[in-house]
Amino acid sequence: MKIPLTFITLLLISLQFSQAQSPTEFYSKEFKWKMPLPAGFVQQTLAQYTDNANKGAELVGKGLNVTIDDRAHQVCSFKYGTTDYFEANEHPFSKELYGDFVASCYNIENEFYTSIKNQTAGRFKIDTLHSTEVIDGLVFQYFKMQCSAGNTIVANYLVYTRLFDNNEFSILIVFGAKQSGDKMIAAWKDSKFGKD
Repeated sequence: MKIPLTFITLLLISLQFSQAQSPTEFYSKEFKWKMPLPAGFVQQTLAQYTDNANKGAELVGKGLNVTIDDRAHQVCSFKYGTTDYFEANEHPFSKELYGDFVASCYNIENEFYTSIKNQTAGRFKIDTLHSTEVIDGLVFQYFKMQCSAGNTIVANYLVYTRLFDNNEFSILIVFGAKQSGDKMIAAWKDSKFGKD
């Protein structure tokens, strides 16, 4: 019986992919980045990532009354539990288009904050923090936004961003429960980046 060449090619590709990714670790060749995967991390497909990205851009755009052109590309995305989420993405960064990188981060953070504030109309208290954090010896811009109602924290949004040459690499962590957030943050902080 002859097996079509296409089938063999697909089988080899799938075997290569399954060997490249361990169920306990994620690896990005582009950024030489590896991160341990806690139990419960469910990898999202490109279609699921795109759907989330489109919903996020639509949500932010609605609060600013503009259309957001999201040009980010998926590096990886994971669902954790029913609502919590971890995502890494990248897109080209041009100083000519966006200006100073850190100033650009502040602008995006301010737009995100303003959008959520406009849409929640005072129903939530929104606290923000901008700082830097060091992950495996690399400095990342760090933004945290926490929404709460009374004494209950409704949502946390954490963003870590840095440039690798002319590529902006970003991590987004979204969670409600502190226990879930702690697990995702711990995995991220255990990341290793290959050094040239």
